[in-house]
Amino acid sequence: MLLVSAGIGITPMAAMLDQLARTQPTRRINLAHADRSQPGFMNGDALRLPPDTTAYLCGPFPFMHGIRAGLIRRGLGAEHIHYEVFGPGMLDWD
Repeated sequence: MLLVSAGIGITPMAAMLDQLARTQPTRRINLAHADRSQPGFMNGDALRLPPDTTAYLCGPFPFMHGIRAGLIRRGLGAEHIHYEVFGPGMLDWD
């Protein structure tokens, strides 16, 4: 399992990680988080991607768009990528 978040998106990821740790303590989970204070830019091409990965993304739309595109380029099927928009501009529908 791969959990990827940016900014305030860490909040729901922390809750997911807590639940997984309590209910599936031996499950292998990779967690990646980005925020503005970290140098560089995280992208889907740089994330660890073990076989049979299911990815969960949470953060601003532009961030998740880039991560998702990188994961798909690396062969992870779109059906294995789940996401929730959480951040600035999430209600900008126009």
